Amino acid sequence: MRDSSSSFNAGRGRKTRILAATLASAAVAVIALVVVFSAHVATDLPRSGTSDGGDSGGGDSGGGSIDAQTAQESIRIDAIYYKQNKTAVIAYVDNTGVNVTVTVEVLGMADTYRREFTGPQFSTSVHFPTVPKYGWAVHPVVSEVRHPVFGDVQIKTEIREEGQPAPRTIYADLR
Repeated sequence: MRDSSSSFNAGRGRKTRILAATLASAAVAVIALVVVFSAHVATDLPRSGTSDGGDSGGGDSGGGSIDAQTAQESIRIDAIYYKQNKTAVIAYVDNTGVNVTVTVEVLGMADTYRREFTGPQFSTSVHFPTVPKYGWAVHPVVSEVRHPVFGDVQIKTEIREEGQPAPRTIYADLR
């Protein structure tokens, strides 16, 4: 009896070590993605038509010289987790009203959630059976927006629980 009990515990210990190694690998992958993403992301979008984000003095009278604040005020994305439904609702609104293509990804999941939407606004929901042990930062929401006014913009935010303040949203110019 003792031998079968110890072999059961040995098998259980091996499974625990494998699970721990898998979780550690996943955590390292998420951290690497966040570090790589953060290294290529600016908090402000440069003015289009200039190389340094400032006024080039070249009299750029063509449309498209939109500053970062305008883009950030016009494009909003929010992700809220509702415990009662075990669902995160991701909502996108573009106040310019133009037709855009948005690709949304929720990273850090066993199967990355990835969907493409067209239009000035949408909402979608993602099922999470439990709140992540290490917080919502392990599931960043990354969106790529193909915008006729602002160009290609990448936006990163985090899911927050209902009633909590919105996390910082990072906008990056992909031109």
